Amino acid sequence: MKIKLLRIITLLALLLVFFHRAEAGGKLYGRYPNQVNSPVFDLQLRKFKTTVDIQDQFAVVHVDEVFYNANAATLEGIYFFEMPEGSKLTEMFLWINGQRVEQVIKPRAEAVQQYEQIVRRLTDPLLAEQVGENVFRLRLFPLPPRSERRLEIKYIQPLPLKNNAIEFSFPLRLENYAGKRVDSASMHIDFKSQAPIDSLWLGTQVPLSTIRVSEFSATRYTIDFKATQTAFEYDFSFYFRLKTVPLFNTLRYAPTNPSDEGFYLNWISPPNKFFVQNAGPRQFIFCADISASMIGTRLSQLKQALGAFIDQMQSNDRFNVVTFNADISSFASGLVQADPANKARAKTYVQTLSASGLTNLNGALLTALTMLNNTTGQSQILLISDGQQPTWGETRTDSILANVKRANKMSAAIFTVGIGDEVNKDFLQLVAQQSRATAFFIGESENVTDRSVQIYGVITAPILTNVQIIPQTLVIYDIFPAIVTNLSRGMQSLQVGRYLPPGAGKFQFRAHNGKTAIDTAVAVDLRNAPDNKYVSRFWAAQKIQALLKDIERFGQRPELINAVVYLSINYSILSPYTAFLVIEPGSGTTAVDDETDSNLPRAFSLLQNYPNPFSPAGIVGQNFTTIRYTIPTSIPSAGLSVELKIYNLLGQVVRVLAIKQQSPGEYSLQWNGADEAGRLVPAGVYLVRLVAGDPSTGSGQRFVAERKMVVLQ
Repeated sequence: MKIKLLRIITLLALLLVFFHRAEAGGKLYGRYPNQVNSPVFDLQLRKFKTTVDIQDQFAVVHVDEVFYNANAATLEGIYFFEMPEGSKLTEMFLWINGQRVEQVIKPRAEAVQQYEQIVRRLTDPLLAEQVGENVFRLRLFPLPPRSERRLEIKYIQPLPLKNNAIEFSFPLRLENYAGKRVDSASMHIDFKSQAPIDSLWLGTQVPLSTIRVSEFSATRYTIDFKATQTAFEYDFSFYFRLKTVPLFNTLRYAPTNPSDEGFYLNWISPPNKFFVQNAGPRQFIFCADISASMIGTRLSQLKQALGAFIDQMQSNDRFNVVTFNADISSFASGLVQADPANKARAKTYVQTLSASGLTNLNGALLTALTMLNNTTGQSQILLISDGQQPTWGETRTDSILANVKRANKMSAAIFTVGIGDEVNKDFLQLVAQQSRATAFFIGESENVTDRSVQIYGVITAPILTNVQIIPQTLVIYDIFPAIVTNLSRGMQSLQVGRYLPPGAGKFQFRAHNGKTAIDTAVAVDLRNAPDNKYVSRFWAAQKIQALLKDIERFGQRPELINAVVYLSINYSILSPYTAFLVIEPGSGTTAVDDETDSNLPRAFSLLQNYPNPFSPAGIVGQNFTTIRYTIPTSIPSAGLSVELKIYNLLGQVVRVLAIKQQSPGEYSLQWNGADEAGRLVPAGVYLVRLVAGDPSTGSGQRFVAERKMVVLQ
């Protein structure tokens, strides 16, 4: 058998609708390709150079990294890279034979088809996947022995502001890299502000000799960091305190043609004078998810969070704890006073909770809202959950939201608290935003008590409700988010949109603080706002996010998916329906000179199912997914035993697709999303597991592999 292949290197970034968080911080290692039980080898992050351009609270970050394989074997490199919250990946580059090659962005199906043509005959050359919220996994092959490979990424990031200080943070920690040194590290930050800068400070303990700060004016500073032979046990962070923060702070991107529509980004920061202390008692319903998906660490964190929330209540507040799986239970029959005795009994009740069963979220929220009917004062619900798809009672997202909206006669704020690292953020944000509340998240590695106290402080702080931003003379459209959430003291809101030239007029700010109405207008001339081309990409990213939430609510409808693909391609923003692809210039596609047995595989493999995610209900596209696997030519022609099964996350067998003897070759099977009884499985994450070979057959070879699959409604 003889196969001639054109040398091709690809970079593919595939994003899924449902993500699962990978290792926090970062991780770098090497392994043998195509070996499930490969030993792990150390790789070196030899050098990195980071350039950061910050305008007010908007950062464009460019990272240039070089990896080194000091081992004697050719390896596949695995690199987990976690970007800060809210970041959007915009560009990736691969250096090939001294040439810098930029990605193209294509519809996902097209990119996957082209990539899989290669991967069936080669080990994954270079693959970049988003495997968690802002977490990417880069898989690079080949890493030749004692050689370097160079990669670049660029992302955009809105920066948080607290107490007039803007924070920029860059992740440096590598989980398995403690104590290891980077040969050369540098960072250049260029910070520009429309408001005067009061002070700046480093949030990381690094030798001052490695930092140089230059002041160009009252509104511009640069920071340079350079170090050699340095081990990073921390993330790099810098703070810029402003003397004042305006109510409206805008950036824009104006196309070359002055008559074309522009893009704007607007931070809304109400001053403290708009807030007065809330008076009177509050009503709290703590709505706690104790379904099976909360088993383990999540349940422990939920209990800690509930305990912290209960401790913080004042004696004149009233409360109840509603728990739900398939059944709905509560600590008391109705609201009770938050006196020391009731708080102690409630904490004991919380400690006895156990997780099991399905998820009746619709019933739980309707029960909580019924308890708040005919109450006076400020009413709030805190939904504490992992946000996984409801599986009992009403399970459709759009119907749950509609039911809750109708039942919320007291206009209660429904805050959501996502527990754990594997959280359905989109769903929890939809629930919160409908009542103009906020979604919070507590990761597995966070101090739950401290974070819960912070969350409680936000939701009980003086608050502005019914916030509206009304343009006067300005013509703006395509605004995201369309509705501004309620704002506690110290909070900001960020809106992006399009505008028609000339872009001059006023923004009118309206809100209520209790019974006090606030109404003020500020002159705005977008022609004078700082110009940044990445504002257009951030607008596209926010519109894509809104469309993905519509898909979460209404299913994978073609018009929604087509809109996501169009925006993703035209603005170079990755989405679940597009992919980055880099091909070596001049290589074209894979060329194969087939001879005898040229189509037979040379290694075991279980390929990712396609499409993934898929919708068994057939809302759009195929109502089945195809699973492919290969058995290599090294196996005797008589074959070996093969088992292909589908499991849920509890480890239970959902469907057996194959138990048979198979000879070398490439095989494919289809799954329609049904279990052994022919019933469609609930939406969620499932595992397909391939077991090929058994020592009792005498083949002497055994291969085991798993892939995650996502089933949509």
